[in-house]
Amino acid sequence: MGVPDNYIDLGLNALARSGEKGWFEGHFGAALLAAYYLDKENDLPDHVKSGLIQNCEHYIGKYPELFAPYSTDEVADLCHIEHVLKGIEANLEGLRSSGHGVILGVLGLKALKDRPDLCKVSIAKGVYQTIMHASKDRQNRYYGIKDYTALSFDDIFGISAYNSLFDLIEVCFAELEIVIPDRKVEDVFYFFTGELEHGVTFAHAIVELEQMGYSDLSKKGFQLHRLQMHLNRQHPNELLYEAVTQPFFTAITDQRYWTKIYNDPHSIKVPYSALSLIKHLPENKRVKAEYNVCKILCQNKAAF
Repeated sequence: MGVPDNYIDLGLNALARSGEKGWFEGHFGAALLAAYYLDKENDLPDHVKSGLIQNCEHYIGKYPELFAPYSTDEVADLCHIEHVLKGIEANLEGLRSSGHGVILGVLGLKALKDRPDLCKVSIAKGVYQTIMHASKDRQNRYYGIKDYTALSFDDIFGISAYNSLFDLIEVCFAELEIVIPDRKVEDVFYFFTGELEHGVTFAHAIVELEQMGYSDLSKKGFQLHRLQMHLNRQHPNELLYEAVTQPFFTAITDQRYWTKIYNDPHSIKVPYSALSLIKHLPENKRVKAEYNVCKILCQNKAAF
């Protein structure tokens, strides 16, 4: 048993069709792509594979219009991938929407490179439109900052410059030491845990760019990720007592997690990125990193 190969087709369809709606809808196509690669790149237990399939089928059933196929008459050509690269590059000009333009774009880029027969202009342009939606964001996304888009790299405090991908990965996991649940503060909702999720998935996207041969684009992401880590640290000190300290499971592949169905597509995307990045850590740091990721995953609520 394994994740169906057509999830890469369906995932690209949904990621592209989200361009007609907004970048958030792109999460559902991205979840199928993440499930596909999570299975292909890891030796997963059967219960994880089953959980991936059940969750993906839940998304397909809930949003059938997103997964509708494109015309089979359209000729595929890998040159159309330039549309996606253009969108990724535009999203690397500044940190917006927690890096989602890069996160979603890199998943689409990877899938199109692996399946050039799917690289049709309508799909490539659709992915471009989806990720360009993410280049706009609300200015008060982060606690205590009126307009985070006005900050510069000079405003980053306490996070050393990254000299390598390893530095980026280490910081990404170190920031999971304190995991505060999402909540309202003075009538404004903040994604305190959600932003930590994005710190992992954005780091993964930057690593993937390097591994696909786009070193220049990858390095552009270093400073943006540092800024993201700085912003993620912004929270009222009085909320520290709410931090998750003991998740009820401590392995990303724990059966108790994968027997549930979730509405939130991050329930697939975060495990995929985390398991991929953890492989880059020394053996003696992997257990703690995985434990801290589980502080995030244990908060996911089952759909029913």
